[in-house]
Amino acid sequence: MSTPTPTPGRGRRVAERKPGAVSRQTVAGGVLVALAAGMLAVAGLAGSADGPEAVSTSVPVDHVTAVCASGRPELTGSRTMLLGSAPLDGLGSGGRAVFAPDGNLDGAEPQRLERGRAVELRPESTGVVDVDGGLAAGTFVFQADRDSDAPSLATAECPTPRARWYFTGAGATVDHQSTLVLTNVDPGPAVVDVTVLGTEGEVDTVGTRGLTVPAGETLRIPMVDVAPQGEALSIQVSASRGRVAAAVADRFAAEPGDAPGTDWLPAQTAASRSLRVAPVIERADSSTLVVANHGRLEALVEVEVSGPSGAFQPTENAELQIPPGSVVTADLGSGIGKDAASVNLRSSSPVSATVRSLRGGDTSYAGEAPPLTGPAVAPVLGDKATVQLSAGRRDATAQVTAYDADGKRVDQATVEVPATATSTWRPGRDADYVLVEPGSGALSGGISYSGSGGTSQVRLQPLPVELRKPAVLPVLAAR
Repeated sequence: MSTPTPTPGRGRRVAERKPGAVSRQTVAGGVLVALAAGMLAVAGLAGSADGPEAVSTSVPVDHVTAVCASGRPELTGSRTMLLGSAPLDGLGSGGRAVFAPDGNLDGAEPQRLERGRAVELRPESTGVVDVDGGLAAGTFVFQADRDSDAPSLATAECPTPRARWYFTGAGATVDHQSTLVLTNVDPGPAVVDVTVLGTEGEVDTVGTRGLTVPAGETLRIPMVDVAPQGEALSIQVSASRGRVAAAVADRFAAEPGDAPGTDWLPAQTAASRSLRVAPVIERADSSTLVVANHGRLEALVEVEVSGPSGAFQPTENAELQIPPGSVVTADLGSGIGKDAASVNLRSSSPVSATVRSLRGGDTSYAGEAPPLTGPAVAPVLGDKATVQLSAGRRDATAQVTAYDADGKRVDQATVEVPATATSTWRPGRDADYVLVEPGSGALSGGISYSGSGGTSQVRLQPLPVELRKPAVLPVLAAR
């Protein structure tokens, strides 16, 4: 894939039908009919015995495209991808799976994918997976990058393309450098705007509006070229045309001259007034909360930590004041970092957030982890992998099952999580991925990794299983 240089650039359309020669009575009658039909639909009466019933339906997912980004064109370590189709009952097994190690789906390699099995892939640069048919429902794709310059592990779920992305916790200094990676796997060009917020407000960027990402291409934008000397940045990507898969590769050194730790910044789908950040790793040397205010008013943000014994406010920075369009960092202090935890934010204005943790010289980022509404999955990596689950305002349960790459179940447990607390579970040594199926109560979480190879974590990836088709009623035109 080529790496073009960024170049600056820079509702809804309703078809109108001209009226013909009709009488006033006909027009009035048509208006009355339309109004009556609209009122019946709003009242839920359109599905009466005299007419069709509006029923929304669900259909299995039959196509998934996932993109695993490459932060740097050159490889400085090892990169792997884990592709699998979760062993869920009632899902299909047919279909086609292909892998493009260089991001070019035109020359993609066929892959043998079976339900329950996981396949390890080795991309040359940005890797793309495309799955059609019955196997697409329940597909999961993750990536793991290991840096040869230092004991550092970077993991991330490989997302599907979409129009909007939020990343918080980036930097553009000597000791903290981030690179935005935009990939377009669609047949037509994508046009995107990149907005950057910093500690002093929105950065007056040059050349980041109306960026064109050609079909099948990857665009890399170092943040030092956009917001030099930015210590804490938040990046918003909005596509006005097409879609992109976006990722942010991050390198952070705790002290000047130290070898930087690496990780991928977790993506957030939208700014929110209520946000859970998870999983925050155990025994961290330090944990820093980074929050961006995307609203036009000052944000008052309440900070709450969910630990093993329940929820509490940290002794430091329990409430934050964030000017509009700005980023604030806050040391979470000794109240977090020794135990597995999540951080809950309640804000008066929409925000995005991450928690950056340092451990043994490596860096890891926890991001948005919405409540699970169905089965979710995560890979098992590193010397020690720990599943972390946080409950809402009442007790919750989940069944956690560990599988090896052949789809064999190697471990299973029912995890009980007290209200507002965080519980952990460690899979057996032969596990390659875990499947989490929520039971009672609201649960969020992920899996963290630690060991001699570095530290990282990912949230539990919700599995694509069904798509909801909207209800459609036929319109009867009056003659």
